Amino acid sequence: MPFLSIFIKNLKFSIIKIYTQISGFFVFFVLIFPIYSLFADLPTEYETLEKARTDAIERLNAPSSKEKNEVSPRIAALLGIIPGMGHAYLGDYSTAGVQFGMYAGIQSTRSYLSNQNDYISSKDREVTFKTEDVLIGYGFQKAGLTYTNTPLPILDNFNLSETKYERDLRLYKEKQIAEQNTYIKYGDYTRTNRSTYYSDLLSNPSLSMSLYSIYSSYRDAGGLGEYKKNESIQDLAYAPFNPNILKNPYVFAPIIFFTAFAGLNAIADDGSNPTLGPESLKKDGSLYAGSFMTGISPAIGEEAFFRGYLNQRLSMSYGTYTGLGISSTLFMLAHEGNSDATDGRLVRFLGGVYLGYIHMKHGYDIRPSIAAHFWWNFIIGISQIAKYKSDPNYDKSQREVFFMPISYTLQLQ
Repeated sequence: MPFLSIFIKNLKFSIIKIYTQISGFFVFFVLIFPIYSLFADLPTEYETLEKARTDAIERLNAPSSKEKNEVSPRIAALLGIIPGMGHAYLGDYSTAGVQFGMYAGIQSTRSYLSNQNDYISSKDREVTFKTEDVLIGYGFQKAGLTYTNTPLPILDNFNLSETKYERDLRLYKEKQIAEQNTYIKYGDYTRTNRSTYYSDLLSNPSLSMSLYSIYSSYRDAGGLGEYKKNESIQDLAYAPFNPNILKNPYVFAPIIFFTAFAGLNAIADDGSNPTLGPESLKKDGSLYAGSFMTGISPAIGEEAFFRGYLNQRLSMSYGTYTGLGISSTLFMLAHEGNSDATDGRLVRFLGGVYLGYIHMKHGYDIRPSIAAHFWWNFIIGISQIAKYKSDPNYDKSQREVFFMPISYTLQLQ
């Protein structure tokens, strides 16, 4: 069957391409994490979830050999919503300073980027067919008012960024004789630039810092038992790259599935709804770094909060499956702001169930779920890079795109 053989060949190519892109990141990032994490205690896999829960309760209620601090884990978790505040309550001012300093730095950088002149607000990023803009643009084009070198105050209200002379000069510099209207070329698309992309990118670590702070404050206040206080952020950050965790079938099986899924999506992609941006975003590795950032920060933050904090607390209080069901539902609802919230509800709920399951299966250790969560986000992120297109008109607003002629030819004078 020719179709089947072509399909399999394309699937192999897509999967190999994804793994090739991943391998460079794996080699690079595995080297920058501390080597001692390789020798960290491995997660303990339990035969049943009930045995894991019983053991966790015993460890949680085990008497401490240290003098007990008069602190409330619940208050620490509540204060941890603001990174650093929970640890300040515990008297751990060094951790508090690091957490708050990182959070403040991320927030100030986001604020700086979102206040740049070229920043594109969320309502102005989508370019779709709009009858009003098409009719106004056609009227101006017919009257000869667009792409003229004559200053026209009326057009200032429409934020036209190029005159005819400027566009001719740009095409000459780009060594192009002509170009097509951006909407005619791509159909519906999204536009971005460096300030916009980096600002959006920082929203993930900003939220993840708060989620991790809630968990770490609760943990260090003794809410998860004294033994959990030995857990370090390095162990969690290294989990997706630790060979001892990657060889766990609960982790590597989903990685194989995610890669095949991304490969199938690459084959089925019809090129619609691309994201237009400057060429430099693709050339300087920003998109790959972005895929890594949107993989690692929610993997740590969301797993720390939804599994390490919620799943454990609810399971200890209401039973294994009740806790798993509630934490998975809350995990699904927390993503309602995503563009695919409606279509992705079932997938996210089942994803929450699976991540919660391997969390409990390994004695309420969040490292395996962090590893699985990271590779899901990262592989999907890498597969989406193909949707980014370099185009010189990425910075044109929707209205200006519809003011552009269907095709434009360089006219040197």
